Amino acid sequence: MALAIANRYAAALDDVLVRTGQQASSDAILSQLRAFARLLQESGELRNVLASPAVSAADKRGVIDALCARLGAAKPARNLLLLLSDRRRAELAGEVAEAFSARLDGRRGVARVRVTSAAPLTEQERSRLLETFAGITGKQTEAEYTVDESLLGGAVVRVGGQVFDGSIAAQLRALSSSMAGTA
Repeated sequence: MALAIANRYAAALDDVLVRTGQQASSDAILSQLRAFARLLQESGELRNVLASPAVSAADKRGVIDALCARLGAAKPARNLLLLLSDRRRAELAGEVAEAFSARLDGRRGVARVRVTSAAPLTEQERSRLLETFAGITGKQTEAEYTVDESLLGGAVVRVGGQVFDGSIAAQLRALSSSMAGTA
């Protein structure tokens, strides 16, 4: 449910930027939204103020205005954050930022690939992986890499909602399931 709501706010922000000819500032606005979301995540006090019914809407708006000024947030980012607060959805700032990022990627023809491998990948392995997934998605690919030694070997690749699990751990689970089924 939160993802659907975040997607609606991200779409509205994107529409405003396109209608007003401010698409060029999309990356800066995304950075500002992410910075606000980080503040919200790191500060329990800020989360409490924005979530509390005991704090007036005017006071919440004042807090957001002050933070936006400190972050150097552009008017569209500020207005979106104020709207989220007015609708008691400030806690969705991070999800809205990520949904907005996904919209920007879609507009630019970019697919984000998240790769988790058992060991760090070499440059050659990274290059081959990006080529493979560019072919699968038909888009330019950009990757984020993490290491998880519990995979034992291989990698797990996430592209959007799809997961490609080529880890040894997954292969062992599959083998174990098939052996349990035949026993």
